[in-house]
Amino acid sequence: MLAILWLGWPWPEPFADGFDAQGRALLTLAVCSGGLRTVVTPRRLVLRAGRFGPPLLRLATSDIAEIAVPDFDPVRDFGGWGIKRGLVGPFARAWAFNFGGSGVLVRTRRGRRYLIGTDQPDRLAAALNAARSGPERLHH
Repeated sequence: MLAILWLGWPWPEPFADGFDAQGRALLTLAVCSGGLRTVVTPRRLVLRAGRFGPPLLRLATSDIAEIAVPDFDPVRDFGGWGIKRGLVGPFARAWAFNFGGSGVLVRTRRGRRYLIGTDQPDRLAAALNAARSGPERLHH
């Protein structure tokens, strides 16, 4: 069913402003089948819907300009949980992929910002910083 929803709904890059009923249905299925998975390799950050679901975000680690662990309120800053776009305040125009109350804010060299929700923000930030610094740092 997840594949049917994914194939039947064209996703603009990175997403349309707002998240319609089909998007919420897809997200619900993704959460029920494994939530969001964040994978950091020496070359890439990939955020995936569920264990085998489609990638929601892919960034080359060389494109990451800044990494921060901000304080934020999902309701105040993004209008709730899920895949949202900040409209006002310090997170205006930032995309959030969040189902909790903590995350890592990534800013790309082109100025795009993504808040990636995680239960272990310091660990994710450290992995991203190590990946950005080069593969030799990952082995120490």
